[in-house]
Amino acid sequence: CSGLDLKDAMRRGLKSGPELERGLREDFHGAIKAIIECDRPTIAAVDGAAAGFGCDLALACDLRIVSDRAVFGEIFVKRGLMPDGGGTWLLPRIIGLGRAFELLLTGDLVRAEEAYRIGLANRVVPQADLITVVTELSERLAKGPPLVHRLVKRSVYTGMSGDLASALEREATGQLQLLGSEDFREGIMAFLEKREPSFRGN
Repeated sequence: CSGLDLKDAMRRGLKSGPELERGLREDFHGAIKAIIECDRPTIAAVDGAAAGFGCDLALACDLRIVSDRAVFGEIFVKRGLMPDGGGTWLLPRIIGLGRAFELLLTGDLVRAEEAYRIGLANRVVPQADLITVVTELSERLAKGPPLVHRLVKRSVYTGMSGDLASALEREATGQLQLLGSEDFREGIMAFLEKREPSFRGN
């Protein structure tokens, strides 16, 4: 997945203006926010190139499972641009400041094994197994407790820009909420009865 079709943009005479600004702020940013703010875990299955905005879409997901032929690239700099899908915010948080600067300032491509090594990918699997692995993981996550997933995601994303005391307070508030939930009771009963829990999200 890549971002803007540059050939089409040049043919149409791409320049900054109200239409481009609306597309950037509403469409591009709207997609990134929808992924990050989703209450359930999100998974990017990357098979091939995730370049430009396509890279940012993958970064916005909670997990990135990639095939052995996947390639990531924040290639904006090579086109005289900067990331426009949250890449400058997401990438340093995923792989660290120094590595993020290197990729953002050079536009270098990162192949699957290197992506895994630096923390950009959670797993690398053979291309033929990618959909099976992602489906199995998504089914496993879908059986998880929705309330916990929502609160963990909110706490993690909020915590990335806050301090430890605030993070501890969010965790305490969330845990107290979860202790009163039906899903917590179901989790305990399933453990005691030696069965898989059936979470309902309440």
